[in-house]
Amino acid sequence: MRLSSTIQKFIVSTPKMRVEPISRQFLRYLPALTVISIFSLSVLLWQALALQQKKQIERKTDLEATSVANQISNQLEERILALIRMAGRWEHSGRPIQQEWERDAILYTLHFGAYKAIAWVDSDYQLRWIEPDLSLESIYDNNASIKQSYKDILNKAYTQRHLVIQQIPSFNASKNTDIVVIIPLFARLEKTSLEQAQTSREDRKYRRFDGFIMTASPVNQLFEILVSEEILQGYAVEIWDGDHKIYEYLDPQKRSLTTFMKEADVNLDSVNWRVRVYPTEELLALEQTHLPIIVLGSGGLIALLMGLVIRQAQILNRRAKKFEMANQDLQKEVEERHRTEQALQQTYDNLEQQAQERIAWVNTLEQRNKERTLLNRMNDLLQACLSTEEATQVVSKTVPLLFPESSGGIYWINNSRTWVEAIANWGETLTSKIVFAPHECLSLRQGQPYLSDETDIGLPCQHVEHSHALSHWCIPMMAQGEALGILYLSFLEVQNFNENQQQLGTMIARSIGLALANLKLRENLRHQSIRDPLTELFNRRYMEESLEREINRATRKQHPIGILMIDVDHFKRFNDTYGHDAGDSVLKVIGQFLQSQVRGGDIACRYGGEELILILPEVNLKDTQNRGEKIREGVKKLKLKKGSQELDQITVSIGVACFPEQGLTGEVVIQTADAALYKAKTQGRDRVVTADELIP
Repeated sequence: MRLSSTIQKFIVSTPKMRVEPISRQFLRYLPALTVISIFSLSVLLWQALALQQKKQIERKTDLEATSVANQISNQLEERILALIRMAGRWEHSGRPIQQEWERDAILYTLHFGAYKAIAWVDSDYQLRWIEPDLSLESIYDNNASIKQSYKDILNKAYTQRHLVIQQIPSFNASKNTDIVVIIPLFARLEKTSLEQAQTSREDRKYRRFDGFIMTASPVNQLFEILVSEEILQGYAVEIWDGDHKIYEYLDPQKRSLTTFMKEADVNLDSVNWRVRVYPTEELLALEQTHLPIIVLGSGGLIALLMGLVIRQAQILNRRAKKFEMANQDLQKEVEERHRTEQALQQTYDNLEQQAQERIAWVNTLEQRNKERTLLNRMNDLLQACLSTEEATQVVSKTVPLLFPESSGGIYWINNSRTWVEAIANWGETLTSKIVFAPHECLSLRQGQPYLSDETDIGLPCQHVEHSHALSHWCIPMMAQGEALGILYLSFLEVQNFNENQQQLGTMIARSIGLALANLKLRENLRHQSIRDPLTELFNRRYMEESLEREINRATRKQHPIGILMIDVDHFKRFNDTYGHDAGDSVLKVIGQFLQSQVRGGDIACRYGGEELILILPEVNLKDTQNRGEKIREGVKKLKLKKGSQELDQITVSIGVACFPEQGLTGEVVIQTADAALYKAKTQGRDRVVTADELIP
């Protein structure tokens, strides 16, 4: 019923399909013709499968015969080669010692299993040595001479100069038979080379006939060893020597089928054996499947079903014609419903588009709110920064959040406006020069943001280096109508910034510019408040604060502080001679010299007029004196000029004191150093006097 329903749906769903015009007579007998055709095909397939199974059994039987023959050949050849090697040693090395020969014979019989015994018969057909079974002695008469019935076999081996394998009745007079292997021995004579013995096998001049090596194996025992039992599973095996059957393997409980018999020759020069293999009924039952019968039965069933299906299809076809008109009306209704659904879908798409636009608008507002929050946070942090380094760290962390996947930096114009230098950068790679001239940036030329990319016809800024970045954006940082630097951004993809993003970049640049300008102004004011404008040394107020701080630290850590009070000798006379400008130049040069001589923790100050003070933390009085001597010698070597005019050499007098040895406060230590300076002046100037020398 399910199949009929499927065919009915197929016919109803395809009303335009029509059966081609054919005779009514043919349509009437079509189901019967179909049944006959399919059943005939099933019969042919059944015969083909049965024939294929028969051929498969014959092929397997043929392979089994070849496998058994090859195994017999290989196993027997291995045992014969062992005897040939024993004969070869005899021929090459001469007759062996009996004990060694018997030991080898025992090893061979134990290793190969099938040998009953191995014996040596001399050239007079007398039994000499035998191991390990004495049953071979039954072939000899009372005079230890071989019986005539076996002498023919030995003569045959001697005549052919080759081993002989032959079946004979068992030596123990039983009804069984044995396989005898006889190898003639030809020993090499003394003073005969191996080559002569090998090339002159018939010349008694070089070789001597020395008897035979002879062995026997029971036929059944031999073939049970030569052929493994696993390979014979499901088969009966016979071995024929010419017209005589010498061995048979057959399970009496299993019947063999001679119609499938296959033969194979044993590939060995010394024997003329043939292997016959018959499959058993048990194997035939395993190999033959029920597939042909199943195919035949299935074909008949399918033929019957197909006849019924065709008949049912003819009935459904007649019914389909009745429902064709109804189907056409239904199709029109479906098309009308489809047009209605399209109109509804269009309305739905419009509503969905409006919803997407609203979502995009909300996302834009959220993005702007996030950007505004980050921008306000950056402005608050910039106002709290105390140095340019702190401000650049804030910017380097905030800008990548506002412009993801960007790299860039902050560039600052120097005071002389001759070059622009990067003071901060972020991202994987900075694609701009570190230092460049202001005219190399188009945004500084135009005074407004400048965006360039690979698709733009505009020129890229000259400071942009070749890289994988596709877009470059330079935004001037303005303060009080003057460009202070630029905010540089680069992107790996082409950027199309909207108006809001452009405004955001301009606001970021303005905030950074104002913050850095305020920090620069604050740093300049601080610099002016603690530095002497002429010598660029720290002023007296900073010296007093620093000395108090260092004394507190030295008190905690128990270390000394050295003080050098320095005064320029005859400075008033120098001013009167060369003018105050020359005096200022002297102080400036001495200030630069002191800055080159101080360590990182040392403090060089202008105390007043031509007096200078050098504070040396963690330096004792002796080391402070040595530093003073070094400075005094260095000042004498300074070359002073006023324009092109060379000025006279200057010298300094230096007073040395040390905390806490010369005082426990900064004021006392400075007074002591000043007193040592005064004594240096009174002693003739250009010298260093320590506080220890003030003691009367």
